[in-house]
Amino acid sequence: MNDPVQEYCRKKGYADHVIRGGMRYLVKSWEQVVQSAASGEPQYQYDYLNDIDGRQILDKVVSVATSEQREEYSTRIEIADQRFLAIAIPTRKCIWGEENANKHGWTKEKHWWYFHLPPNVDEHEWRS
Repeated sequence: MNDPVQEYCRKKGYADHVIRGGMRYLVKSWEQVVQSAASGEPQYQYDYLNDIDGRQILDKVVSVATSEQREEYSTRIEIADQRFLAIAIPTRKCIWGEENANKHGWTKEKHWWYFHLPPNVDEHEWRS
């Protein structure tokens, strides 16, 4: 039987390292993003946007994951999310822009990761 997360990622055309790594890779990557933001390291716009898209992919794959995968990773995801929300700066608008938010149906309530900035944003790269 194929891994449903890897199969989903393959069908969506995600990068090979995401397909190969599956749920384990996506969760670990999100934990690393949160750790980086919490550590005080500067966060650069394009890197951060890519990292946050990883959180969006993680949200999508949870719905196709096996019950065993959800059980294995749900606590880690929840801890990383709570840690991120404790340090992140809420924004009024989607960090990818309102056009993208409307196009993809992203909302502050469901897709909160697109409505927060890390605490150490590079002010020269971000526009209000």
